[in-house]
Formats: sequence, structure tokens, C-alpha cells
Amino acid sequence: MSTPATVGPIRDAKSHPQFQWLLLLFAATTLFIACGSESPTPTLDPLERGIAAMQVTSPAFEDAQPIPAEYTCEGADISPPINMSTPPPQTRSLALIMDDPDAPGGTFVHWLAFNLDSSRHELDEGLGREGDQVDEGLHGVNDFGRHGYGGPCPPPGPAHTYRFMVYALDRELDLEAGATVTELLTAMRGNVLGLGILEGTFARGE
Repeated sequence: MSTPATVGPIRDAKSHPQFQWLLLLFAATTLFIACGSESPTPTLDPLERGIAAMQVTSPAFEDAQPIPAEYTCEGADISPPINMSTPPPQTRSLALIMDDPDAPGGTFVHWLAFNLDSSRHELDEGLGREGDQVDEGLHGVNDFGRHGYGGPCPPPGPAHTYRFMVYALDRELDLEAGATVTELLTAMRGNVLGLGILEGTFARGE
């Protein structure tokens, strides 16, 4: 087990480089909902109030380094082990989104998990097997159309970057297994206390 890192507040999340993509994700979700649903348009409260930085690591690969083939479609296609630092004190659940922003058709979601126990510091290897349950939490549906983890499987060519994003939330989410990324982002809005990101890369040969 890794030693939990100290969590420090990010007072101006919107100016922090690590969070620029998050602003875009929330903004895109807001636009989608505003144009395609009668639901109220979510606000950007988490970014307005600032959120805490968390550390997310893996014993399987270093940040921004290649993801071993075992965790991809060229191997066993199981989820890698993930370690997380201690979240903010008011955290009541954790959520995870893994995606590929370099996918040809736009950001591709590989794994959604939510309502994870807030006391967890580790997600075991293979936790994201297809199915609804993730120990104390639930799986959402990925862009392969399956519940659980779907590993990196880009078309042959340059390496893609994959983001493992862990969110600390101030409540459990009122979502069922099989929720989509849009439903998850909408449910999290206004409830994000902390965020940590681990990135890995993967390229397939010709």
C-alpha cells in the first residue's frame, strides 16, 4: 500500500492546468443537457468553489508512461491496480472515470465506477470486470456498451493518452448500475470535493 499523500486545496481550480479539461467536460455536459433534455442546466459549482487535489498512482505504471499490455485489449484486458491518497474529510463516496481523449471519434469512455467506499485507498487489479458491482460501488456503462472496464484498444498508430480520474464526493449518488458518463457527470455536479488524475499511454502496432 502506498502512503497517502497530503491533500491541499486548489483555491483557483479554473486557472490550474490540470483542471482545464474538467471545465471543458462540465461545459460540454451542460450544453448537451441544455440542448437535448428538459432537465435543469447544471452549474459549474465545483469549479467556482475550488476542489482539493488528490494523488492517484498505480504500481503497474508511472504517470504519463506506457500502460502494460496486460491491461489492454492485447492482453488480459483487466483493470490495473489504482492507489489513491486520502480524500477530503467530508468525502462520502468516490467515483472513477477512465477515458481516452485521443480517440478518433472524440473522447471514449473505458470505465465508470461510482459510490465506492470513501475509506478506500486502493482499487485491486481486475476490479473492473464486466458486471454491475464493484465491491461497495457500482459500474456504469462504457463506450463499448458494457458494464465495467474496457481496456485501451486504439487503432494502430500513435500512442493515445488514457486518464484515470478519481473524484471525492460529498454524498453517494442516486444512480443505478449502468449509468452513462453524462448521467454520472450530471449527478456529481455541485458535489465534487477532490480530484486526482493518473495518465497512461498505449499504442498498438500495425
